[in-house]
Amino acid sequence: MVVLPSSGVWSIHRTRFLVHLKGFRNLICRFSFYHKEKVPSAVERYVNEVKRVLSVLEGHLKRPENKGYLAAGKYTIADLSFISWMELVPKFPIKMEDYPAVDEWFKRIRNREGTLKGFKGGPYEKKD
Repeated sequence: MVVLPSSGVWSIHRTRFLVHLKGFRNLICRFSFYHKEKVPSAVERYVNEVKRVLSVLEGHLKRPENKGYLAAGKYTIADLSFISWMELVPKFPIKMEDYPAVDEWFKRIRNREGTLKGFKGGPYEKKD
């Protein structure tokens, strides 16, 4: 298993998604933690931005050449980096059914044996 493609076009794709992750992380943090007072215009802005990012992910994951992964057509650090932030999406009034490829990808990556082990004992540990 290659988690970090080291060169070529796949390295570029991995880096691109890690950059998207930074923006996604900022949106979720600002919405979830910094706004104690719910300002309607701010809520609308952050919800719409998260929906936009999910739409980009949806389109990307649906493309056959990506094989249901974010970079290199296989599991990489880009997939792993996104999943902890995806755990926070339920804080938003967003229906994951509207993003079936993202929902399937998240469940598949989230339920990998290594992911479950990595999250064990932490705030994202899967509780049955």
